[in-house]
Amino acid sequence: MLLVHGVGMNSQYWDNVRDHLAQHFAVRILDLPGHGMRDCLNNDDPTLFEYTDAIANDIDQPTIITGHSMGALIALDMAVRYKSKTTGIAVLNGIYRRDRAAINAVRKRAAQLNSEDIPDPAATLVRWFGTEPTGTNARAADNCNNWLTSVNPAGYRSAYRAFAKADAPTDEQLAGIECPALFITGSDEPNSTPAMSKKMSELVPDAKYITIAGARHMMSLTHGAATTHAIIGFFTRCESQSPDQQSYTGV
Repeated sequence: MLLVHGVGMNSQYWDNVRDHLAQHFAVRILDLPGHGMRDCLNNDDPTLFEYTDAIANDIDQPTIITGHSMGALIALDMAVRYKSKTTGIAVLNGIYRRDRAAINAVRKRAAQLNSEDIPDPAATLVRWFGTEPTGTNARAADNCNNWLTSVNPAGYRSAYRAFAKADAPTDEQLAGIECPALFITGSDEPNSTPAMSKKMSELVPDAKYITIAGARHMMSLTHGAATTHAIIGFFTRCESQSPDQQSYTGV
């Protein structure tokens, strides 16, 4: 299983769930280009597909791709364009057909970025955790603040611009995904909404949809046990039988 993080994060994003997943899968984690210790792509205005290509180049055997946020879009793209390398996908907090207001908001944020300055993460953290996070949410917010304030500005800008322009594959491509697909999001997620995950799961032939109660965008950090339980349960069932296609809510 390969774990792919979202914009502004790095491989440490998965620390909360890695060991649990590693009890069931041979887990590998990669930084996105321009994140962590990895160099930026040569193109300073890349598309999502170029990030997928970079990830795919590092995969040398059939793999389950678990992706969060932009990583979720990469997982979907892998299932469409790299079928022989992709045995399953877990799409965590994936987007599907943003409405006009969401498109305008994400593209406005992308346009404000430059390659020299680290953006102030305050507004982002409020979207992810609310105004006064406590407990697990507060610890997750602190981690995200550290990652967002130490990210390579050029790498962040390029990835965010690619994410702002990207969307899930076409409905026809989703319907043509051949591997098992798990779609998970948080019940309180305002951007990668439950409706988005549910719709994608209805289009993919071999899919399951799960909503994690009380979770928002960073559910792997705030609801790690529920997230890993859903992933492990789905893919271990896939070893012996195809999953049914009936959506349900898990906690």
